[in-house]
Amino acid sequence: MQRLAWNNRIPFEMKTVKAMPDGFEIEFTLPVDKKSAADLAAYSVESFIYKYHPVYGSPTVNTEKRSERCESIGRRHQSAPDYR
Repeated sequence: MQRLAWNNRIPFEMKTVKAMPDGFEIEFTLPVDKKSAADLAAYSVESFIYKYHPVYGSPTVNTEKRSERCESIGRRHQSAPDYR
């Protein structure tokens, strides 16, 4: 268990991730710096699965690094859509 204390500041985090027909749209809790968001070296994408069985819990399996890229930055600079 962990106790969190509110400090009246919203942290910079992913707020929503939506599957789109041509990729993903990621919305953040705070505005995104367009220059930083356009830096493709700043992104790392991995995929993995869990083994399904009656006992609770599983290690991650089939982990692999992906080569997706950021195609565009949202108009409000608070989302970075189209990871393909």
